[in-house]
Amino acid sequence: MQPNQKKSNSPLKLISGLVIAVMAISIIMIYVGQMLQQFRNVGELEQNQVKWANQQITHYRMSVDLPYETTYYGQLPMPLTVEVNDNTVVSVTDAQGKIISVEENNDSAYYYRYFFTVPGLFSYVHQYYLKKPPSVEITYDSAFGFPSSIFIDPYTEPCCQDFKIGIEDFQVLP
Repeated sequence: MQPNQKKSNSPLKLISGLVIAVMAISIIMIYVGQMLQQFRNVGELEQNQVKWANQQITHYRMSVDLPYETTYYGQLPMPLTVEVNDNTVVSVTDAQGKIISVEENNDSAYYYRYFFTVPGLFSYVHQYYLKKPPSVEITYDSAFGFPSSIFIDPYTEPCCQDFKIGIEDFQVLP
């Protein structure tokens, strides 16, 4: 009876082995898919950085809409209008026309560095790609190449960790 019993267990072992193999292949495929998406994202970022750099824009103005809950600037009427000349922030004005200066709050230096210049936005996106968050969606301006919308969900928790940065009303200045 034992030989027959072994034969009856054999199909179960085969099925179990197949299920484990399919699960392992699925996990590998998910990982490879994520890696390919990461390469596509970085490639798209680099392509748009080249588009931006080739235009040699040094003086511009744009509206920056920062996430309300996550920034020092969240208390201000959004969007903020930012003027940049030679990668230096010349001015930041809130939606009601109040001038905001970096001297008012030292914490704002972070925002000046990453959100108030196009090279800063590219740097910010690149840094988040390196962190490999669960969700990153970047939209690039078709004419100039800068990130016009940045959506990041840095955690897998289901609630309230995501944020979006929007860039609008971009103008090249003389």
